[in-house]
Amino acid sequence: MEPEATTLTESAKQEILKRLFSELWRSNEEYRSLFFPNGFGEGLDAYKLSLALGEGSSEYLPTQKGKACGHVFKKGEGVYRCRNCALDDTCVFCSRCFHATNHDGHDVTFSVNSGSGGCCDCGDPEAWKLPVHCSYHSLDYSSPDSSEFEKIQYEEILPHDLLNPIHNTISTVLDFMLDTLSASPEEMTPPLNDADVRKEANRAALYIRDHVNIVDEEKLFAVVLWNDEHHSFHEVIDQVMEAIECSQAEAKAMAKRVDSYGRDIVQISEDIPRLRSIARTISSIGLAVTIRSARDTFREGMCGLFIDWLKDLAGGKIGSDSSLLRDIICEELCKEWNKPRGADIDMKSKIRFAGDTQNGQVEGTKFNGDYDVLMEEHSSDAIEPMDEDESIIYRGTSSLMQKVEDFKKKLRLDKLLVLDLRLWKEARAGLRELYIGTLITNTGYKKIMEDLDSIDLNAKIDCDSDAFKNRRYFHVFQDLRYIISNDAVKIAIPKNPHYLQQYLNLIALFQGMNPNIRATQQHVEYENDSWVNAFNVTLQIAKSCRQFSDCYTGNTRTLCITIRKTLRKLYEWCSRCDDDDDEGDKMDETGDDHEESLYHSSVWVTSTPGSYGPFAKSAKFSDERNEDKDNNLSSLREPEFHDVIFPANPYFLSFRVVKFEVSSQPVSFHHPLNWFLAELLENVNLLDDELLKQHGFGSFQSMMMGFDFENNEELGAIVQRVKEKILGVFDYPLRVLVLLVQIRAGLWVRNGFGIRGQCHHYREISLRENTYDEDIFLLQTAFILLDPNIVLVTILDRFDLVEWFNGRNNHKVYDNSQLTFIAEELLTLLITCVSERANAAGLTNEQKIRREIIHGLCLGPIAYSELIKRIPERLAQDPIFDEILTRLTTYKSPDSLTDHGTYELYDEYFDEVDPYFVHYSRNNREEAEEALKNRLKKKDANSTPLLMPKLTPITSGPYVKLGNILHASLLNQIIYYSLWHVKTDEKIKSDTLVEEALHLIMLALLDENNDIMRECKRKGKQKATDTSISSDIDEEIPGFVYYAVSDHFQEIDTSTMKSQGTSLLDLLLQLSCDQSFKEFHNKLEFIINKFEQFESDSAKLTINRYREKLRIDLQSKGTEESKVSEYERKKQAAKERQKKIMEQFAKAQQSFIEKHEELYDEYEGMEEDWDLPAGEEQSGTNSLKTMETNWSYPTGTCIVCQEETNSSSLYGMLGLIQPSSLLRHTPFNDEDYIVEVDDLPESLDFKYDRSIPFGVASSVYTKARPLSKGFPSKSCRQGLYASTCGHLMHVKCFDTYFASLEQRHSLQLARNHPEDVKRKEFMCPLCKSLGNILLPIVWKVKKEVFPGILETQEDYVTWLRDKVGSGLDKLNLILPSGSDLPYSNTDPNRRYTPFTAGAPFDSATNVDFSSYVQTSQTQPRRRNSGGTGRIREAITHIVHMLRNPAAIQNSDENGPSIAASDDFQPLHGSSRVDTHASSDDDDHENIRRMYNRLADVMQMTYQKITTEITFQTNSLKSIEHMWDLFGYTISSIEIGQRGISHTISEGSIGSTLVDGINSQTLTLLRILSETILTYMDTMLIGQNSEFGLKQVTTYRIQQIFYGHPSFQQENSAQVVGSTPLVNNTRKIIGLFGPSLQFTKVKPLLLEDPFLVLVEICMYTVSVVEYDVYHMMRLLYTAEIVKVIVSLVESAVNVKTNAWEENERFKKKFPDLRDPQGFSIRDFVIWVTRRVGNNEQDIVKFLDKIDESAFVKLIRKFCLPYLRKCVILLHARFGVVFPVGTDDLQAQNENEFVSLSKFLGFPSIEQICSISSDITMSSVISGWCNHLFSLRQAPPLPMTSSGTLNDTSMIHDVHVSSGVASSSSQVPQQNHQSYQRIDVKVNHPAIFELVGLPKRLDSLFEESLKKVCEKCKTVPHDPALCLLCGTFVCSQSYCCSENDRGLENDRGECNLHTKSCGGEIGIYLLVKRCVILLLHVDNGCYMNAPYLDRHGEVDLGLNQKRYDEIRKLWLTHGVPIHVARKIEQAFDLGGWPTF
Repeated sequence: MEPEATTLTESAKQEILKRLFSELWRSNEEYRSLFFPNGFGEGLDAYKLSLALGEGSSEYLPTQKGKACGHVFKKGEGVYRCRNCALDDTCVFCSRCFHATNHDGHDVTFSVNSGSGGCCDCGDPEAWKLPVHCSYHSLDYSSPDSSEFEKIQYEEILPHDLLNPIHNTISTVLDFMLDTLSASPEEMTPPLNDADVRKEANRAALYIRDHVNIVDEEKLFAVVLWNDEHHSFHEVIDQVMEAIECSQAEAKAMAKRVDSYGRDIVQISEDIPRLRSIARTISSIGLAVTIRSARDTFREGMCGLFIDWLKDLAGGKIGSDSSLLRDIICEELCKEWNKPRGADIDMKSKIRFAGDTQNGQVEGTKFNGDYDVLMEEHSSDAIEPMDEDESIIYRGTSSLMQKVEDFKKKLRLDKLLVLDLRLWKEARAGLRELYIGTLITNTGYKKIMEDLDSIDLNAKIDCDSDAFKNRRYFHVFQDLRYIISNDAVKIAIPKNPHYLQQYLNLIALFQGMNPNIRATQQHVEYENDSWVNAFNVTLQIAKSCRQFSDCYTGNTRTLCITIRKTLRKLYEWCSRCDDDDDEGDKMDETGDDHEESLYHSSVWVTSTPGSYGPFAKSAKFSDERNEDKDNNLSSLREPEFHDVIFPANPYFLSFRVVKFEVSSQPVSFHHPLNWFLAELLENVNLLDDELLKQHGFGSFQSMMMGFDFENNEELGAIVQRVKEKILGVFDYPLRVLVLLVQIRAGLWVRNGFGIRGQCHHYREISLRENTYDEDIFLLQTAFILLDPNIVLVTILDRFDLVEWFNGRNNHKVYDNSQLTFIAEELLTLLITCVSERANAAGLTNEQKIRREIIHGLCLGPIAYSELIKRIPERLAQDPIFDEILTRLTTYKSPDSLTDHGTYELYDEYFDEVDPYFVHYSRNNREEAEEALKNRLKKKDANSTPLLMPKLTPITSGPYVKLGNILHASLLNQIIYYSLWHVKTDEKIKSDTLVEEALHLIMLALLDENNDIMRECKRKGKQKATDTSISSDIDEEIPGFVYYAVSDHFQEIDTSTMKSQGTSLLDLLLQLSCDQSFKEFHNKLEFIINKFEQFESDSAKLTINRYREKLRIDLQSKGTEESKVSEYERKKQAAKERQKKIMEQFAKAQQSFIEKHEELYDEYEGMEEDWDLPAGEEQSGTNSLKTMETNWSYPTGTCIVCQEETNSSSLYGMLGLIQPSSLLRHTPFNDEDYIVEVDDLPESLDFKYDRSIPFGVASSVYTKARPLSKGFPSKSCRQGLYASTCGHLMHVKCFDTYFASLEQRHSLQLARNHPEDVKRKEFMCPLCKSLGNILLPIVWKVKKEVFPGILETQEDYVTWLRDKVGSGLDKLNLILPSGSDLPYSNTDPNRRYTPFTAGAPFDSATNVDFSSYVQTSQTQPRRRNSGGTGRIREAITHIVHMLRNPAAIQNSDENGPSIAASDDFQPLHGSSRVDTHASSDDDDHENIRRMYNRLADVMQMTYQKITTEITFQTNSLKSIEHMWDLFGYTISSIEIGQRGISHTISEGSIGSTLVDGINSQTLTLLRILSETILTYMDTMLIGQNSEFGLKQVTTYRIQQIFYGHPSFQQENSAQVVGSTPLVNNTRKIIGLFGPSLQFTKVKPLLLEDPFLVLVEICMYTVSVVEYDVYHMMRLLYTAEIVKVIVSLVESAVNVKTNAWEENERFKKKFPDLRDPQGFSIRDFVIWVTRRVGNNEQDIVKFLDKIDESAFVKLIRKFCLPYLRKCVILLHARFGVVFPVGTDDLQAQNENEFVSLSKFLGFPSIEQICSISSDITMSSVISGWCNHLFSLRQAPPLPMTSSGTLNDTSMIHDVHVSSGVASSSSQVPQQNHQSYQRIDVKVNHPAIFELVGLPKRLDSLFEESLKKVCEKCKTVPHDPALCLLCGTFVCSQSYCCSENDRGLENDRGECNLHTKSCGGEIGIYLLVKRCVILLLHVDNGCYMNAPYLDRHGEVDLGLNQKRYDEIRKLWLTHGVPIHVARKIEQAFDLGGWPTF
């Protein structure tokens, strides 16, 4: 056989399917049309029966009405649960059925299927409490059932010769599968040698085939690689490549096949050693590999194909009958399987593979490991509830035996289930779907498979065995719980005694498993984790115990019999638990008939001496027939007993109790039999004495003991024995309680962490209700059944404290601290036994829930999820839980991203809080006490609060006398010695012991559930009628008061009986006067008063005697003050010590001030200097009254050294510069975004109602879309954004701090650090904000003025006409002709020389600083008078000013914060500088270093973004980046302020949006502005770079005044137009050669006018001495022209003109001309024609559009420019607008009008009517012509990289005349070459993230329809980009790429982030319901904005929470948030894989 023949190819599969189908109809073509009416299909699905009729999913067809849905859940599909409708958690809906049923107001949960199967239960009546009406599956009762009618017809029509072949074919296929899979191996490990390979192949061949006709020996073998869930793709690929030396692509393809299919053939060959070598290599990392015969592998492949085929058949139909094929498959699956004849040859194989073991329980543990607990895919064998059919509910033995016979048959189905482990991923899932699609949806085949096999009673669970570690047996318990949850089963179980016996046998297997023995000498060497497995199974068993016990709550009789049987089982176990012999095997199972008789005879009820109840002579409690077996009693080991003596007790008591030492003997946590007994006993309402008597059980004690011991004095010995056995049974829970205490006391530390884990989990919420609580309850039961003294002795003995409570001080095992702790815990346990009454009082579920909620919330308000964690699941999931919660609490909804909704308890319910609540830890108890005391103090501030014990009264049931514990004589002794030890033993100082002892006393005095109180009440009633009765109770009934008064305890060491000793009351009286017990005096007083009230003469006598003695003592002492308690004394001493320290501190401070007085004087002088008015500097024409104040730059303490930041050392503010994509250009091709702009309100400074998002994002609400569209990322403009945390640091401290960071990075290589030092990042040490720069602060104050630069010397028109030219003249003066810098081609006759081609100048060499200073001294530089913001000083001057703050500084009128004098001070010119010369140099160097760092960060960050800066030069040292940074930051801040009102303090409204921006941001902008100016002066000006700046200026002036008449002079035009500006490398040949790279020679209309304005403010205006204000207005005109061009061009372009068709923009009355719009119309036509548009198109558009709507649009597009100008004026020029006006009209003005007024700008209409202003017309025309001429240029050739050059980077621009008005400007023949260069405008709307649907499930459904653009499949784990709305694959191998040689591939979220958000990504991981934030290679999770009514993550969208995420994005807070999250945890990374 060739290798190809053994591979199951697609063509082979098609051929097999074709033959299978032809077998179905036996090649009879007539029948074929019933299956495939339209013939076979095409391609891979040609033979798909379910697709043949093309009706979609078979589950939702009309024929499914009245049937179960059975839709099988795929991995990642949505699953819905409705608590109101579902029977339990496993009953679920698929998405379609859920939406087709009504669940309004129901408690619905939604989850994502994890891939473990399960199916939809819609249509299954057994799954729902209420009828569920589904439009797909519920029968329409109004019309007759047509499908039934059709079925009857078809049964008649379908002939037998068609049905028989179908049966035969399916039967054969199933047998083939079983034969093949039975011979498959279970272990996925490579064979040891070649012989094993052949042996396995022969064995399989013999097993499968007829061994009579033996086939040839196998030649070909295959290596098969199996899927697992542990290894990554990379690991598999690497191993496969190494093993078979294939390419990476082949290995990758194989890994994908293994992942999707479950296994794949690696190689087929005859060379077995080679195959084994391959297998070894692959399995070396733990991958599962097998080597099998190629033939067997082929057969297994066929099995997978057959499974798919059967699934296909189940979903198909014959004719119109959709259920016939499914029924046939069911029938065949449920037939017996006949093993192949070869199966019995090899006995070993039979045992290994046939699975015919007798022990059904063990067999049950072997399969279905992958099945999900919550899904019901196993209904075919063990999960579905019984049918209601009475015949299934067993009544008698015969039906039971019949069932046993039935279950002995081995069905095909059983075998398939056992073989599940041998299947691979796809086949296993396929079979599961087949079961669900056939058996489960077919009610006729639902059956119950109870396992009636016996369990070996001597079996022991080995917690270390592999079988136990593998949790696959869990589903046995889960299925059992599922079955029991059915009502019919609950009724059936108590009727059949066999079930109870079986269940007890089952849980007895786990009783006492995994015992612990204390390590005493040394720490355990190896910590075993088998306890984890034990606790896992305990979790399952404990839940099943609870459920099983609920079945026996029907009546008292059933319950009592069950309790006694359980007790009997327990005693049997107790007797055997220490016995390891096998003699127990002699005990046979009691016959079924005998069991039955036990239930129906009254053997246990009659109290004859021969009937010993549960503790009879033999372990089996059999009747006379079994007497001969009694001799096995000797083999049972009894618990060992010993006598415990109490020497200190006045009665010298002695008790016989079980002997056991927890600290040295083995103790297990696991006692399911005890828990089961306790849960039965919880039904206290059925165990009332009256009810018990009615049923003939006598009292509760009689029922438990098995006879009425009160009337059987002659049975004294037997009674004693029975009591001992009861003690033995109840000793186990006590041992666990002691073990828990010892572990917490630190006695078991040598046992390692595992023991602490067990201690924690045993009391943890998921277990405690069924374990710890039951232990307490059993202890309470013991107190009721036996004499409380015996139980108390047992407790003392178990705690090993008998001697301590007899007055002995030291202990043989415990040290002092342990001794104290354990004694405290013992008292806590006693308090709990008395006061924990939930079970004893028989509280209802509602009362329990109420109690849990009150105690959960009394410690403080918490979130719902936290509360649920404190309450057992059973109670929390009760339907009334939420209702009770609402009644008891007040709800506070969440505010921020991180918080939850919280619940707070109403004050009145605090009265019900008991600090000794059973589930409180010590800390909880203290917190609760504190809370209650504070509450009492509030109510009554004067009195000391006294907390009274809270006791739930027990009104009926066996536990009414629970309080008798308190009246046992031993309890009195325990309390006495607890107090005595604290009083007398110095080593034991425990307030807790005193507190608890006193609490016990109060309980004893207040509790009413005991014989004493009842007697009191009875006597009280008698007293009313009979006065002769004695009033002394203590004389008749010995109770607590009696013992407290009369029991006197001696000191142990006093041999002589000096006195009668002290009683408890005496001790209490002593303590009440002891000052060291002062804080307890309140309680003691209460207790002593209570004693007096108890009418006990002896008590009164004792108290009075003591008071008299006290009075005499006081008199003798005179008026001496009583001793202050230790606590008070310490407190006083501490106060005095503190006072002394404060005095010392004040003195030191004073002396420091006196010593350094000059510092303070200098500072005051400096303040005065800075406050000097700058009037002299202001322009003479400014006679108006101006507003002027001083604003100080930030100062404070350095956050590292905590010293003040002042002029003594250079300091700065921390900041972060990050790339951003926030700025958006309006995408005109999408009409919705134009409508969004139109919807904008007139003002952006109003508070937008955020209940629904704005604009396009609101389409989820307005248009009911499942998801709004996201903003297209290609329409974003990238840039840099600066932010700060506002903290200050010295430069030196900063250097030290950054160096320490670098060191930390080098030391902690494994950690994923929050910052990347390579990118110069750091975390602020104080607030943990991310940063990468320190901005030096070298200025003190800045003038805040109004109107400032808004006031100009000449008006705008005059300036434009007259002053522009003179500005150009100045450029000539700036470039000095006498410079010795090399110029070539310089024409001296030119007025200036822009862009001259000169020799390259090495920009890397910096001019030496000292020579620069000398030059500046010898050649005084010209200072521009009146220039705006020119800084002309070198850095020395800045430093000098830092050093000499008192030197008078004069300031320009609108200048920066520091103005320089005309000439520099000589460096060594004054003594003041000399003294600081060295540090001056330091600071000069530091400033330079910080600025270089700033430049580096800018360069680094700019490399990451596609920049749109006009100039990029090396020589300008990033200054152009800084200009852009400043402008971009202002733009981003303005965007963030949209829709936010500018409210300032006291709620008054500010005048502009600046008032709404936080002061920290405004401070940063001012620092940034000054930094850029200072940077230019220190790093560029006076050096070679300055000439580059001049060239930039020249370029910018030319660009803006392109059409200005001054430019029309001949030589200017020649300069601009004739010389090529750039060579072919697109680098401008300027002064510095190719280094000065003007890559974009753009027309102004392609620039952002505001960013141009920022650049002009920073430099240009100061060079050419233009007024900033005029430039601002000029560029405002440019903005308007841009908007008009952009709007009109989008409307005349076919691709983008959809918006103009919108009704809202169309003219309402097309014939009327709008007079107002007339001037605009002409202007629009003129401008848009200038840039090359066809006039007819323009006119056509203008005729159609409504003029007022058009103008409104223009206004809205231009408003952001005005807003940004206001921020710029504030930050750069200190212009502060006056706060609001009282003028009502002004208040009502919209923002556009008010800002235009503030800025003095004319209206849009005025700007557009410029026909009279020739200069302005020329300038505008120039802008348009510039763009037009660029559009006429030929398109650029392809670059070497193969991409088309950006058309905005056109070179060789030849410009004709600046102003041309004739239409010949647009020649028609040039239209072919006309290029579309779009004019982009900034989007003015309120920015939003993607609009999310109101419910998460809608989003989930939507995600299932979306295809990933990269891999073209629906993502398994979809992530929604919240910026652009794209769905990508999260952490999916299919879309990851490896870039930069990373260890792991970069996932698609990271890849998409690069193209979308730049460095940040914001994703919603739909299936995990969590937000993923990414920043570079880091990331973090954040709560999703979907919350439920409790404020927890759930289905409903919380817009407020979503707005917090939006705010984080708008404020650029993502990098900081991510860094903080990573800093908080020791993050290991892995974020790039997303």
